Amino acid sequence: MGAYNRYEGVPCTASTLLLVKNLRERWKFPGYVVSDCGAITDIFAGHGFAKDAAEASALGVKAGCDLTCGDEYTSLAEAVSRGLISEKRSTWPCAG
Repeated sequence: MGAYNRYEGVPCTASTLLLVKNLRERWKFPGYVVSDCGAITDIFAGHGFAKDAAEASALGVKAGCDLTCGDEYTSLAEAVSRGLISEKRSTWPCAG
């Protein structure tokens, strides 16, 4: 499960350093990462790291957060239409 806090200035749920480089590549974690409830919203509402839910959701998926405990990922269609993420975007081999 992701966290609410930041590491090196990046919200943990949007951190490719933590979720891709360390968790998946270095530690070879094969499972799914789920956000803590509200952690994707916190990327924009709390941290101000993204402009809105669509941008925060795109950042979360790109960083390797597979599922959100909230409903933020319903904004992924908007993120695709805005060019923030592609439908085929994958950050690790098991994601397809």
